[in-house]
Amino acid sequence: MSVKSIFNSEITKAGIVHDWTLINDPNLCIHNPKEFYKQKTVARFQCSSCRKSWQTDMCLICFSVTLNKRSGQGTVLMRIFRQECSKCSSSTLEDPVISAENMSRFIGNLVNYIQRKFYNKSNEGNELKPHVYYHSDGPHDRQHCEACKHGLCSETDGGQEQDNTGTQWCILA
Repeated sequence: MSVKSIFNSEITKAGIVHDWTLINDPNLCIHNPKEFYKQKTVARFQCSSCRKSWQTDMCLICFSVTLNKRSGQGTVLMRIFRQECSKCSSSTLEDPVISAENMSRFIGNLVNYIQRKFYNKSNEGNELKPHVYYHSDGPHDRQHCEACKHGLCSETDGGQEQDNTGTQWCILA
């Protein structure tokens, strides 16, 4: 299931009356982080050069959420931040792979946010945390995190670990 189909399903399930569109925008500019809804989730990465793989519980996702009430159209721009391989000297930023379960959780949290912001629903405290498939064994690698390079990561905890869980993962495309 794609992230857009999960989003559409959650919007329908919530009974939201306006039409909403989710757009993956890898170039979404984050000039003022306070204007964005942010979440962190667990993700898996693999280096396209050396094939090293790692997981982190610090994969940042930012959303710009707007609603034009006159046209009845809501728009969500989403940016999922990437990470570099710590092993390669000339590594590129790699796209994350997020489990279907965690994708559903962060989209559910986004829909809760939309309900609070635009429809005055008091669902504070209903946020689901990502499911962690491993135990962190190290600090967040700020040097190789795209969100840290933009000054958006506020935490220093986290970790990386090989994936040996057999979890079903979804590529966000």
